[in-house]
Amino acid sequence: QNKPAVSITDALLSLHALVRQNADTKKVRSFLYVFAILPFFVPFLSVLIAYFSPSLARYENLALLGLKFIIITLVVWGLFFALGKFSISGILIPEIGVLSPFFVFLALSLWYFKKLNKRL
Repeated sequence: QNKPAVSITDALLSLHALVRQNADTKKVRSFLYVFAILPFFVPFLSVLIAYFSPSLARYENLALLGLKFIIITLVVWGLFFALGKFSISGILIPEIGVLSPFFVFLALSLWYFKKLNKRL
């Protein structure tokens, strides 16, 4: 019962129909961005976690470090979730509310990935 009322396929068909009719497509685009692109923040977040984790366990309390990473993960997910909901409701433009933060996060994680490769 927690499944979304619209699938990605339905949203693509709706987007195609709305574009043909020259209607507003903000909500459909937001839905597509949130459900098709936004779940891919997880691998990029794992790069950031790998960069900030110590190379040896004795350098930091692992239980506290794990708690920090869990809290950071929940905060990042919550921000993306809130921005996605604001975009779906029409408060934010979908490209600014969903895609911009995602691509900033992507660029940040790729930069840290490059630094991580140099460090190893």
